[in-house]
Amino acid sequence: MSHVEAVQSTVPAGELHFLGNTICALRDVFRISFEEWTREYEARGGRRLSSYLPEKCSGGAYAEVWQAGHINAFPAAVTGFGLGSFFHKPFMDTLVSAGHFKSVPLRETPYFEAGQFRDPQDAFTVYGVYPYVLMIDHRHLGGLPVPCSWSDLLRPEYKDQIIAVGSSSKISELLLLTLYKQSGEDGIIRLADNVKDGWHGRVMVKTVESAELNPEGAAIYVIPWLFAQACKELEHVTVIWPEDGALVNPLLLLAQKDRLQEIQPVTDFVTGKSLAQQATERHFVMLHPEVDPGLPAGAGFNWLGWDFIRSHDLEALKDKVQEVFQSHWKYAGLKNSGGC
Repeated sequence: MSHVEAVQSTVPAGELHFLGNTICALRDVFRISFEEWTREYEARGGRRLSSYLPEKCSGGAYAEVWQAGHINAFPAAVTGFGLGSFFHKPFMDTLVSAGHFKSVPLRETPYFEAGQFRDPQDAFTVYGVYPYVLMIDHRHLGGLPVPCSWSDLLRPEYKDQIIAVGSSSKISELLLLTLYKQSGEDGIIRLADNVKDGWHGRVMVKTVESAELNPEGAAIYVIPWLFAQACKELEHVTVIWPEDGALVNPLLLLAQKDRLQEIQPVTDFVTGKSLAQQATERHFVMLHPEVDPGLPAGAGFNWLGWDFIRSHDLEALKDKVQEVFQSHWKYAGLKNSGGC
């Protein structure tokens, strides 16, 4: 076991220089890249840093670190992802609002400015994104029009024709929040009529790749860009980067303002070219001007935005949009009642 993990049960969170959590699809690359960087950094005479990178998606020994009531109980630098614990209202109202964190300056890229990812309150750094797009299986679509935007998914002709990221019991909160922002509860209700099921991206790929038409499949998939790459060369498939932008699952960095000099080597790694290149090879979009993400011409992002995030109790709103969706999702009702 490398010293990256060795602090699991011996070091309080507040003594960590770096807690490196990231989305499952990037976890192995992130870990390998960090261990390579650590060896090079220490070989150049850099002092050993107290770091922990969870091996599993659960977050490991420090999964509840966001509940720290005082900045001294929080690591000097933390990476996270999505709209999870670091956007919980208790954390936002205490450690974030108190001004304990400072954004790391990133050099300007077209995607950075277009996506409006810069935190106006200068606390969070978005150093990359995990985009969601649309994938069309024309064998199921038939004569229906190809959707071009997220609002198109609300059209009644797509009834039972959409499979979204998620499971048979819930679908992507990011999709629900985006449609709620655009169309309110009515948008969630209209979407519920059209969603056939919630699947993992790997299941979508396996189904669409099959030479035989799977009746469990659908015409439209809301799928991570990473997984869509496996199907883009199939004759019966079209991958759509929506006109109103790909959905944005952000990769986040929080760095303590009073410890920035101490942890600069870590923040340089997180926002640096080496990690950006390796993550881009996995079809993440990293906000580094020297690394081309290889996106379609004119590709933009449908980011919820800092105003929306800060003006809502995000956890409560996630519960609300799921509840509205579930209460109108006939397919979920059938499953929960033991129906076909």
